[in-house]
Order: sequence, then C-alpha cells, then structure tokens
Amino acid sequence: MSDTIKPFMGSDEPSEITSITTAGATGGFEGEILRSELRIPTLSVAQGVGSLAYTFRPGNIVLNKETLLSEGSTPLEITVLRCRKFYVEDLPYGSEQRPLMFDKLEDVIAAGGTLEWINNKRPSYQTVLQCQVLVKRPDGVAGEFPYGFKDSDYAMAMWTIRGMAFKRAGRSLLTAIAQLAHSGKPLSATKWLLSTVSVTLPNKSTVTVSIPVLRNAGNHDAEFIQFVSDML
Repeated sequence: MSDTIKPFMGSDEPSEITSITTAGATGGFEGEILRSELRIPTLSVAQGVGSLAYTFRPGNIVLNKETLLSEGSTPLEITVLRCRKFYVEDLPYGSEQRPLMFDKLEDVIAAGGTLEWINNKRPSYQTVLQCQVLVKRPDGVAGEFPYGFKDSDYAMAMWTIRGMAFKRAGRSLLTAIAQLAHSGKPLSATKWLLSTVSVTLPNKSTVTVSIPVLRNAGNHDAEFIQFVSDML
C-alpha cells in the first residue's frame, strides 16, 4: 500500500516543499520562499449552506470567498495549469479524525474502501481533483488579477472538485487530459468555460445543489501557452 498522499500546493510537509529562486526579484527581501508558504486564492461554487451562503447566492462562482466572478449562468473562462487526482476517506461531518488519502484505487480497495454504493451503503471514499487554474477577469469585475496577457488580466486559484461536481466537471476534465496525453500538449493548451447548474440530490427531491459544468472552448495559441509556462 502506498503512503497517503499530500496535495501538491499548500502542504506543510517538508518532503513536499521546494524553494523558489528569488534572484532578480524586487529588493527588500532576504532568504528563501517555500512553496508551502504560498497561499493561492480558491475558486468555489456557492451553495445554499456554508460560509459562502451568507454573501452569495447558490450557483455563484466566487474567487477567494470574496469576489463574485459569475452568477453561474454566464460562463467564466479558465485554464487548468496543473491537476492532481486522489481518493479521500469520506468521514461524517464534524469528525475530528484525519481522513485517509490515497493516489491509487488499488490502495483504496486494499484499505477496505469503496467508491460506489453497495447494498444501500454509501461509498466510504470520494474521488477528488485538486486543480491549479488561471481565471480570466470577467468584464466589470474588480479584485486582484495580477497576471496580464495582451488585453486581459488573470488570477491564479486552487479549485477542488469532488462529489457530484466530480461526476459532472471532473470527468469532463479527465477525458480531456487523456486526449491531451496522446497529443503531447500541456494542460494549459485547452480553454474552458465554467458555469453552474442546479440539480436535485438522488433520493432527496427537496434538496438541490449547484454543481460546476465545464465546456471545452478550444485551444489557446502558442503565445498564451508560453505565457503560462513562464509563470510556472
């Protein structure tokens, strides 16, 4: 069985950390910067419950829990830079136990875990995609978008896809990744349009959730791909 994995960004584990070269940076700082010390904004879909529910409507697409990017029906352009798939133990809400995480399905099975409903028993693990994405600033939206390319501004964000979101958006993304693997193109070659839809939970006719929908919007040109490569 493999060791439990750690997300590729935001880990506090020294084994996952590499320093970032600061030579040529703006003066006034001495020392190394660790990747574990960087905090990238989050990309989230607001629901009817949770912390975002106090400020945003269900289905809203939100940057860093504070900036409304789209009400949900208006597509938001994003580019996936990096993506990691893993499996995480689905513990009861409020549990203080740390969930187990594996990067291979065979290890989930070896641990006695499941990903599908069996005999009316819910899955004990969920598939998760943790993606680093570049978000294009929508027209009329304020906020910090520090990366400029031609006439557009961009912000980097971490987007975690799991549960019903994985079944809709995650599988679309994995399908595209598999196709890109055969072409030799990087993830950043594909332009995506992100929106949301409201769906009813299975067997719960009165409970609805908002889930992301990804639509492939074609390829970026070589100049944009190089712009992204220079950022990473």
